Amino acid sequence: MNAADKEGSGRFSWIFSRRWWPSSRLSRLITLLVVAVMLIGGLLVSWNKWGPAVTGSDAYRLQADCIELTPQPHWIQSNVKAEVVIE
Repeated sequence: MNAADKEGSGRFSWIFSRRWWPSSRLSRLITLLVVAVMLIGGLLVSWNKWGPAVTGSDAYRLQADCIELTPQPHWIQSNVKAEVVIE
């Protein structure tokens, strides 16, 4: 058994130790719910701040002339690219 296998000797061993984790099931549930709400809230705030820059920028948009299609099967009679691309 090496030093990393011993409890408390690894760099991130505190994450998996039970010292900081609540002892009752209700406390664990509340802790997990708070963490989940904070994570989702952070994602929503981030998207509201930087989302329009991502969706509105030409750098993140797919241009129609960059799309290459494989040969269509004989049973597809329409122009798939023209139907999908909004210009």
